[in-house]
Amino acid sequence: MKEFTLLIERLKGGHVTRYHTVPEIANGQDVASHTWRAMIILTTLWPDISKNAIMNMMWHDIPEAYTGDIPATTKWGYPKLATALERAEDIIVNQLEIWPLDITEKEEHRIKVADMLELVLHCFRQMEMGNRKAIPVFKNGIEYLKNYDYDKEDKNIIEIEIMLCVACTGEDFHIIACSGQRIICSDCETEVLDKRWVKKRK
Repeated sequence: MKEFTLLIERLKGGHVTRYHTVPEIANGQDVASHTWRAMIILTTLWPDISKNAIMNMMWHDIPEAYTGDIPATTKWGYPKLATALERAEDIIVNQLEIWPLDITEKEEHRIKVADMLELVLHCFRQMEMGNRKAIPVFKNGIEYLKNYDYDKEDKNIIEIEIMLCVACTGEDFHIIACSGQRIICSDCETEVLDKRWVKKRK
């Protein structure tokens, strides 16, 4: 039965191990776990997101069952490889009938933000447990989010609801929370002046 075959092939994507080039970061995370967490981020930050956008988020990494989880930095560093991967993924998408559904450009941007934010928060959790190997990946993710071209309303959500700062000293990272107009680091209680990066006042 065609449906059963598609089901089995689509589910394979969830078993792919993340961060295979730095396995110490993965801590067992696979694509299924990543996708679920990214969908939680997407629907929490934007509760009115469309069903089509949620479906696109759910399907976006399924082709990795055949290509593997190629690091974003590798794609950025080797454009020809990235182009070849895109072509391969297009073939897989057609074979598995997981064509992207119609969504707005804003929703497409929100999916990308949720996807990267999941990586950042996964690495943040690893860093809380003392895993310093997660720091470079965390920084790359933060840099991506800092430089992303947000709509004004989305920028407010990312900066106020899910802000990340460099607090205290060294490489300790903490999630900060918003209290009225004041942004406070939930760990060291430092008031945040720059809404992206801050070090504890001396």
